[in-house]
Amino acid sequence: MGFIQIECSNSLGKTVKNDVIDALPLARKYLPQLPNKKLVTVKNYFNLDVGSHNAIDDCIVTNHLYQYCRQFEELKYKYAVKFSYDPRELSDKEVEYLNTIVNICEKSNINKSQLSMRTSGTLLVIEKK
Repeated sequence: MGFIQIECSNSLGKTVKNDVIDALPLARKYLPQLPNKKLVTVKNYFNLDVGSHNAIDDCIVTNHLYQYCRQFEELKYKYAVKFSYDPRELSDKEVEYLNTIVNICEKSNINKSQLSMRTSGTLLVIEKK
């Protein structure tokens, strides 16, 4: 997240404040049998047909790992997209964020109809129903 924070700060004058899911501790705890805990190793373990070392595909692998781990215990993470939200008008960037989330969900076999959206203060929260 460090380089993302720096780029956002330099390019947009803002920092990212959304929740982050770190795949490494999840893989260490729930997949101890793997020889290493790299995302590419996790991807191969789950036989996921996605690329490696790019944001969207890495998110898909992390989400798959997270969903796998949830069967063992209720994890404390929640999905929230944090950006300014005015229900009367969405910026092009906000629409882009929403479309990215929908694409990630669909690649993870979560249909748009399974998603709900609500506001919480200045957060737009997207959750699986």
